[in-house]
Amino acid sequence: KTTDILVQAQICAALNRHVIDVTTPNVGLQDWSNSAEYYQQSPCNHYAKFWDQQGISVDQLAYGFPYDDVFEYSSSVHTPSPSRVVVSFGPYTDGGGNDNDEDITGMGGNLSVQFTDSPAGEGFANLIDNDAATKYLTFNSSAWVQFQANNAYSLSSYSITSANDAPQRDPLNWNLQGSNDGVNWTALDVRSGVDFPSRQQKQTFQVAANSAFTYFRFNLTNNSGSILQLAEIELFGEGSSSGFSQTIQAENYSSMSGVQLENGAGAEADQNVGYIDTNDWMAFNSINIPNSGNYTVSYRVASEGSGGELSLDVNGGANVLGYRTVPGTGGWYNWTTVSHTIYIEAGTYNFGIFAQTGGWNLDSWTISLASGASAQSAATAFNSENSMLEIAEISLSPNPAKSQLQIDFTAEHANLTLLNAHGRLMESTSNVPSGSLLSISHLKKGLYFLQVEIDGKVTVKHFIKE
Repeated sequence: KTTDILVQAQICAALNRHVIDVTTPNVGLQDWSNSAEYYQQSPCNHYAKFWDQQGISVDQLAYGFPYDDVFEYSSSVHTPSPSRVVVSFGPYTDGGGNDNDEDITGMGGNLSVQFTDSPAGEGFANLIDNDAATKYLTFNSSAWVQFQANNAYSLSSYSITSANDAPQRDPLNWNLQGSNDGVNWTALDVRSGVDFPSRQQKQTFQVAANSAFTYFRFNLTNNSGSILQLAEIELFGEGSSSGFSQTIQAENYSSMSGVQLENGAGAEADQNVGYIDTNDWMAFNSINIPNSGNYTVSYRVASEGSGGELSLDVNGGANVLGYRTVPGTGGWYNWTTVSHTIYIEAGTYNFGIFAQTGGWNLDSWTISLASGASAQSAATAFNSENSMLEIAEISLSPNPAKSQLQIDFTAEHANLTLLNAHGRLMESTSNVPSGSLLSISHLKKGLYFLQVEIDGKVTVKHFIKE
């Protein structure tokens, strides 16, 4: 009877995880213990797949169906003499750092390697695809791997996951460096003689307190032979608290078309830019953005009429960064602040403010590193979803999705903001028409929230990236 129950449990788990191969000569002799093969194709238990995926549950362990603990896959905690338990609610940090740590490699950025001689399907993009079943392989015994983040981070820990076979190809020795220009490097951590006794094994390493960096580079050497391979790298740390912020007075434009200067009144009696009509513009040259990332752009505006709309661009209007509605304020000198969040790479730019619709004045504008975007975005996302605000019928399909996601709604256009599972702002797009196909192929697997703004009202939809 005990043997029957054991076999029944294994068959039940294998069916839910879709690992039974009925084409083998002896169906009764199979190994169903390799977790890398779970949920790889349909039909499978998509509910359990959702909760078992990394980024949703700690260590990819959850209980999605009866016998989901088969083959040491239990999400339970066992102790022979329990005395107390402490339960924490909120995001966890896989690197063992403090509560403010973020998954840096999960926030978007640029990955590069020294050698691109990999066989098909084993390229360097696999290093941050959140899938231990894939790997990066190079026919060199030593190589560097570099990740450029979208913001500066102080690294607290990192992890490396071994590949599926050939232990001699595992990294044995390495050093990790940080940089803010990709040229001058600072040593962050050095390891030697590291052993990965298991395949697809993740090991996490702590890093001493350090400055914030944008570039991170691993210089790796294998165990033996002429091939180096690894499955995953992850970086964990806290975003830089030293926020960049620059305010530009509107009258200090470098060039313009159509607008006029005028003297203000009241508390803000300095000069401002007025007589702004549709298609007028102002250019502000040589503004330096120190780090790639998300920035909040705020505008001091006033309008005696019904307001209008502005857009922010670079490169003479070739690249529009975002749009913002200007409200009516009841007077040409009744100033208010409106803002939006943009993403921009580090560099020096000539910014342009363009009047999509005129009828407003501009006193100044400010661009600041959006250091608080994570918490604010998370609060906005969950508050919006919990309020069940029905502003328009919105659908996302397919969901889950792998490379593209179609969004449909009853309005003509919407502003979209993408957040990851921790509420971190990933990217934003304005004036997206209904029926658009959104590319999500660059995202890591996991849960995401999409804020949809229509006519100034926001609702939130979630989707799963497979």
